[in-house]
Amino acid sequence: VTAAVNLYLSSSEWNNITDNTIQWGWEAGIRLQTNADNNTIANNTINQSSNDGIFIYSSSRYNVIDNNKVYNSKRGIEVTSSSWYNNITNNYIENGSTSSYTTQISISVNSSNSYVDSNVLNNSINDGLAIANSNSTIISNNEVYNPLGESFVLGTTSFNILNNNHLEGRKSSLRHNIKMTSVSFTNITGNTLKFTQYQISSDIGSHDNIIFNNTIRDSDQGGSLSGYNFQFINNSIINT
Repeated sequence: VTAAVNLYLSSSEWNNITDNTIQWGWEAGIRLQTNADNNTIANNTINQSSNDGIFIYSSSRYNVIDNNKVYNSKRGIEVTSSSWYNNITNNYIENGSTSSYTTQISISVNSSNSYVDSNVLNNSINDGLAIANSNSTIISNNEVYNPLGESFVLGTTSFNILNNNHLEGRKSSLRHNIKMTSVSFTNITGNTLKFTQYQISSDIGSHDNIIFNNTIRDSDQGGSLSGYNFQFINNSIINT
């Protein structure tokens, strides 16, 4: 049966949503909306949601999204509209719907102070992870494999940490592992970046970023930076 939302929490707190199997949501498999705070969504399997596997919206904060599996959904996990302090950890997201807006993890519209750690994103139809108009996100220990688009996309965002991620873009693709547009005061440290034509790029609106101690392999350009006041230090660039 196809439903608009399979499980919907609005202004609901301190719930545990665990060990469920959810299929064929038209809008979302699980949706948290309007001050749905302090909930735990864990160990669920979600398949074939037309939009989002898990959707956190409208000032829903302090939620834990852990160890879920999301398959074949337009976006795996989306956090938006002033939803702060959410933890997205240990999830596995595979594939996506055939849409130009597909992103496996998306954080946007003033949804700051998120923690994104130890997720595996595989075979995205478009991008792996996107951060837009949201600040102070910690993105660490994630793995991204074989996206058709970019591995990480950051736009109009500041004060982020990207640490110890393993990104393998599609080989010979005219894409990036980390693409920055109007990004500032962000620390990119200890990541491993492989394949794609461009590994790290920034536009003229990006500034005051630190790119330190990364391993960059097997691409035409290790770094393509516009903007100002970058610190590009102690990186290893190896092309074979």
